Amino acid sequence: MGPFIREERRLSVRYEVTLSVVASHGLMGNALTMTTHDICNKGAGFIVDKQLAAGDTIEASFIMPDDGEHINARGTVVWVKSLGPDRYRIGVAFADSDLRPIPMVMRSIKVRTSRYYG
Repeated sequence: MGPFIREERRLSVRYEVTLSVVASHGLMGNALTMTTHDICNKGAGFIVDKQLAAGDTIEASFIMPDDGEHINARGTVVWVKSLGPDRYRIGVAFADSDLRPIPMVMRSIKVRTSRYYG
């Protein structure tokens, strides 16, 4: 058998970063607490403790670690993968592409390195 080659379908670069996220979904605005796995301007991967379904709408508020600022985004769940009991990884496509992931990643790095370099 030949080597496995996976074609990358994403058009945007993903940045692996862990940010706390407060979110809601569904008609009743059910609350979710999530963390990011990765992020780009078109979408994000999240780790969440509730099973969602493809097509669910998410209202997400990324909490910046440097000053607690909330950066809001709205998106649709594109895929769901079970990681174990009450632990899921989901992919979300954002409805608008106003999210700027590079400054978010840089702010996260600055907070983490300031712990070591003062």
